[in-house]
Formats: sequence, structure tokens, C-alpha cells
Amino acid sequence: MLEFYAPRVESLLATARDTGKRRFVLVTVPGGDPFDLIASMAVLREANFYLEWSGRPDLVCDYEVVSNQPGTVFEAEGLRIVVDKPCYDIRGHVDTVVFQAIDVPEGKCLRDQRFMAWIRRISKRARRVVTACIGTYLLAEAGLLDGRRAATHWGADKGFRRRYPNVILDSEPIYVKDGNLYTSAGVTSILDLMLALVEEDFGSELALRVAQGMVMFLRRPANQ
Repeated sequence: MLEFYAPRVESLLATARDTGKRRFVLVTVPGGDPFDLIASMAVLREANFYLEWSGRPDLVCDYEVVSNQPGTVFEAEGLRIVVDKPCYDIRGHVDTVVFQAIDVPEGKCLRDQRFMAWIRRISKRARRVVTACIGTYLLAEAGLLDGRRAATHWGADKGFRRRYPNVILDSEPIYVKDGNLYTSAGVTSILDLMLALVEEDFGSELALRVAQGMVMFLRRPANQ
């Protein structure tokens, strides 16, 4: 039988307060890169594993996937990702909203006024709003990043600056936090940002366990 060593997170057993489960809403759009969606879920699943293993199932993170256009959001030979729930049906408390990268900077979702209005509403309800890669365009188009620092994929730097001159774009960091808005650079940087959220919520010991379990840096020693 394959044995797997998974040390408990002692600090959770000793000091964690019963703050209740955190609800994450993962928002995807048709044609977006599925890596951002899967990577976000992977970090949350790993964190939940260690929370349960450490005797704190009361702290695990609930997460759900929604879209502005329910149906098939990604399709390849032999694989189809289908989202059943529209983002507009989200009710109740939301802790963190994570937006996947859009298809292209001129994507249809940016012209979806109902979606833009929903982004503005949900940003007022959620404790944190997070974007992956060029998902930064969603917050900028909704007007949430005016006068705020943000990150996005280095390849979108020039086009983003032209389109959103009021956003203070920093193309160097892997992710940027400005108030309750968190934006990340390209592709794999969503892993770094999601891991940072785990550390923010539960401490460095759990974040280290998650990083070890996923065989990744706790803090990547690099920028874009």
C-alpha cells in the first residue's frame, strides 16, 4: 500500500479560532484559460485536506464555480468543462471572488454590461476580489481599479496601459494587493496568489504544508 506522509498543522489545533467556513466563488467566462480555474481549485483542495487532517473541518473553504454564460466554457478533444450556475444566482455571504483570465483583452465579456454591473455589485459584498492573469481587465473595465495598483500578464502591459490609463499597472510583481483587490500576473502566478490567501487566512504553517504538498515555492524568488 502506498503510504503518504501528511503532517498535521499544529498551530491550527492549538490556536485557530472558529471563524466559520470561507466561501469562495470562482468565476469563469467562455474561452478563458482553464488553468486559472483548475489551479485555484487545486490550492483550495490542498488547504482543505490539511485543515481536515489537522482536526479543523470547521475551517475548510467552500468553493463553487459560476459563469456569466453558463454552459460549455472550455472544450478540447476529449474534454469539456461545463458550468451550470450563472454568477447572477449567487446569494448570501461571499468571502472571496476569484476571476479567471478572459479569452482575449477584447473579449465579449468586457462588452457584457450586465456582467460588468454584477462585478461592481459583488465587489462590494465580498471581503476580497481576486483576478488571475488578464482577468485584471474585468476589474479595470468595471472601473474598480481606477487609481489603484494592479498586476497583469507582462504580454498585455502596453495594451492594458492604453486602455486603462487611470490604473497604476505594475508589470514586475507576480501579484499585487491593493486594499481588498488582488491581481496576479500571468498563468502560474495564480498559484502564488492563492497560496498567499491561504497564508493570510490561516497562517504560514498551513501555507507551507500546502506548498510542500503541491511541490511549489512558498514564496517564489522571482518576478515576471
